[in-house]
Amino acid sequence: LIMPSVINKIYRLKFITPVRFGRGEGLQSLKMCASADTLFSAIFLEALRLYGDKTADEIKDAFVSGDVKISSLMPYSTDIGDISYYLPKPILRISGNKRIVPVENIKKYLKNIKYIRAEDFQNYISESANMTLTIEKLQKYKEDFGVERLYDKVSLCDDEPNPYRVSAYSFYEGNGLYFIMSIDNKYEEKMDEIISSIGISGIGGKTASGYGKYEVKSNYMDENESSQILKRMLDDSEAPIQMALGPVYPIKEDRDALKENAFYSLEESDGFVYSTSFLNEDGNFMKRKSCVLIKEGSCFGKRLEGSLLDLSHSGKHPVWRLAKSIFIGVRI
Repeated sequence: LIMPSVINKIYRLKFITPVRFGRGEGLQSLKMCASADTLFSAIFLEALRLYGDKTADEIKDAFVSGDVKISSLMPYSTDIGDISYYLPKPILRISGNKRIVPVENIKKYLKNIKYIRAEDFQNYISESANMTLTIEKLQKYKEDFGVERLYDKVSLCDDEPNPYRVSAYSFYEGNGLYFIMSIDNKYEEKMDEIISSIGISGIGGKTASGYGKYEVKSNYMDENESSQILKRMLDDSEAPIQMALGPVYPIKEDRDALKENAFYSLEESDGFVYSTSFLNEDGNFMKRKSCVLIKEGSCFGKRLEGSLLDLSHSGKHPVWRLAKSIFIGVRI
């Protein structure tokens, strides 16, 4: 049996500790999921630790060439017995100036919905297109995957103890995060090792405090109905709408796709460089350059190429930020 050169996999992360993905607004800010650029940074740093510079650069180059692509982290649940995978709520106008769910009295309900179950995704699109969404229907789309908690901590770095609070997210039993990887099979074994190894040390913020540890399972998207729906959408490159599952920074060749049948939101990406080459005079990590990226859930008439950005200061070494994405086909 000959395996295809490019395969699609789901990696499902079951978190065994709280997880912290910050918004860049202080220790008490929090979001449930992490974007593909955060995941890529963890992959690249873990490849450096496990295999050294040469292999890490080879993996980075595979992302540049498209031999490896990843989505952002998205939630899954097992609240109805089987595993259900969720997709970002699409940023989309159906026709003319009609935006999805323009009815004023349900906009506030829509804001609380960030993700749609894959099995319900087509219904959501159809109900939005036909202007038949109601408050009652929106209620069925809303899901609680876990709970946000505040933890009291004490910093012992200074002469005196310095108490502070940090927020973290704990998933309910049976829930967690997953991501999709499209990968040339020659990289599969190493990527499996890297993803498993990240789970031991943790992903996200405050990993030194034990946050972000997980156990991982993977499959070839043939596990159940939910994963098979994702695979069909992933394979549907001819659909009239292509939705990004990760942040994108368009290259020159993508610009025409931004002009017509494009519906997207932008988000500023910033953060720190966790490298001793980027310590300031006070011994603290320096911020990397900020950039503005197209958000997950943005929709276009075709799949964008995107790019890998170097956001370093002073040329000490590159600080890579992934702004290329996996896309899924959406049909109305």
